[in-house]
Amino acid sequence: MNPHLNLGYCCLNTVLREDDVFCSRTMRLATFNEKGLEYAQELALQNLQDMLPIIEWNEKHGIKLFRVSSDMFPLASHPDCAYPLDFAQPLLSQIGDLARKYGHRLTMHPSQHHVLTNKTEKTFQMTALGLDHHAEILDRMGMDSSAVMVIHGGGVYGNKPEALKTFEENFMRLKESTRNRLVLENDEMAYTIEDLLPTSQKLKIPIVIDYHHDLICPSSKPAEAYHDEVFAVWDERGIKPKVHVSQSPVDVDMSSKTARRKHGDYIDVLPDSLLSLNRDIDVMFEAKMKEQAVLRYRGIMSGEIQTDRTTFEVPMTLTVEEMKEEKKLLKKTKSPSKAKSLCEECEGEVIETVKVERKVIVKAKAAPKKAPAKKEPKKATVASAKKTPQIATPKKKAPRGMWVDMSALEEHKRIKKLIREAVKEPTLPKGRTTSSAGQPQSAADLPQICVASGSARKRGRPAAAAKRPAPKTAPAKQATSKKGK
Repeated sequence: MNPHLNLGYCCLNTVLREDDVFCSRTMRLATFNEKGLEYAQELALQNLQDMLPIIEWNEKHGIKLFRVSSDMFPLASHPDCAYPLDFAQPLLSQIGDLARKYGHRLTMHPSQHHVLTNKTEKTFQMTALGLDHHAEILDRMGMDSSAVMVIHGGGVYGNKPEALKTFEENFMRLKESTRNRLVLENDEMAYTIEDLLPTSQKLKIPIVIDYHHDLICPSSKPAEAYHDEVFAVWDERGIKPKVHVSQSPVDVDMSSKTARRKHGDYIDVLPDSLLSLNRDIDVMFEAKMKEQAVLRYRGIMSGEIQTDRTTFEVPMTLTVEEMKEEKKLLKKTKSPSKAKSLCEECEGEVIETVKVERKVIVKAKAAPKKAPAKKEPKKATVASAKKTPQIATPKKKAPRGMWVDMSALEEHKRIKKLIREAVKEPTLPKGRTTSSAGQPQSAADLPQICVASGSARKRGRPAAAAKRPAPKTAPAKQATSKKGK
C-alpha cells in the first residue's frame, strides 16, 4: 500500500457501538420541548465523553483520520433550540488535546441542508447558523486549519453559473472563522470537479475530490487530470489534501446512476491515480462498515484477504434518454426533506440538488388525472316530520360498501304508504282510517307517527305525537229546546 495514504473513517465505530460507545445521540424537536435544554446537554456530554475511547481505539489500530458526527450537540444549530456550548468546554478541550497528542486529524461534514447556492435569505441564515456551529466545535477543541468542514456545491436552480456566483457572494458573508474551515466537494448529481475549480481558485477554497462521485458525475477529463490544480489550492492554504473514496454495493446495477450512488459496506480497490500519488494525503473511507472497511482494505493490500474486485469502478456514460429514466427512478426514492442526513452517519451523502431534480421530474411525468367517479343518486328519505321513532333512517347516503338492512327499508316504505293513505281520507270519523285494502282500520293499528323536533332529537327524548289539524267543516247547529225560547 502507498505509504503516503492516511486512511480514516466516518462518525461511528462499529466495535465500540456494541458497548454503547458512540457520539451521535440526538433527539427530536418534540423531545426537546418536552424534556428541555438540560436533557439535550446531558446527551451532548455523553457524546463528547465517548469521543475519548474512540480516539484511543483509533490510535491503537493505527487510524489517524476521523470524521466527527454532526449530531454531537443535539439540535444546537436549530433556530428554535440553539444554545451556547460553554457547558461542554472542558470535554471539548480534552478531546482536542488527545487528538493533537496522537497526531489525529478530525474533520466534519455538515448535512445536505447547508446550501450556499440558494438566493433565499432564510436558507442562507439557516446555513450560516449551522456552519458557524460546526466551526465553533472545532475551534473549541483547539484544532488547527486541517480540521475542515466539507460541504457540496448545492442546487443548480436552472442556472449553474448563476448559482456558483450566488455561492461566492454568500461565502463572503460568512464569519471568517467559518470560511477558514470550509472546503468544497464534487457531488454525484450537479457539480463536478471542473465546475468547482474556478470558484476554488478564486476564493482559495480547497476541493475534496470524491472519486466515487466523479465516476457517476464526471468532468470532461479524468479526476487525476485535476490533481495538480486542486492540490495547489491546498498547498497555498498550508493544509494537507483530503479526498473521499467509496464503492457501490457489489450487486448494484452499474448502468444505473441512481443505484450507483449508494455506498457499499467495504472498499476493496482504490483508484490507480490515487495509489500512484507521491505525496502525503488523507483518504476518508465512506463505507457502511466504518473502521472495518479500513482494516479489511489493509488486509487486502497485505494479501491476507482475497477479493474478486480488481478495478475501482467505471465512469458513467448515459445517453439523454437514459438520464430521463434515471430521473424517473429518482422520483420514486424517499424525499430528502424527510430523510435523515446520511452525511452525519457517513452512509453516503444526500445531495442538495435532489429537490431541484424532483421538481423537474414532477413536471416531466405528471400523473394523468382520473375521471371523477359517478356519484350514485341519493335515496329519498322521509321528511323529518314524518319519521318514526322505531326505525332509524340515516340522513346521508350510506358509504360505499356499507351493509344495509333491507328489511328495515321495506318496513319504512310500508309506513310511508300508510301515512299517505291516511292523509287522503280526511272525512273519516275521528280515530278511524282505512287500510291498504280499503277496510276501516283503527289508528291504534298504525305505527305511531311522531314529529321529532330538533331539540328533542338532540336531547334523545321521544318526540311528541303528531297531531294533524282537524279538517275544516261547517259548524254544527246548536240544538235548542223549546224551553230556552
